[in-house]
Amino acid sequence: MAVASVKNGTCGACNVSLPTGVVSSARIEEGDPVYCPSCGRIL
Repeated sequence: MAVASVKNGTCGACNVSLPTGVVSSARIEEGDPVYCPSCGRIL
């Protein structure tokens, strides 16, 4: 299992700019995990 942070709207692992919806979902503490669409890490 690999985890990455979100920094300035980008994946902290692969540095790809994330869609706004993905960033918003990653900030919600409840619910299913959110994955980077590029590298597949949990955000």
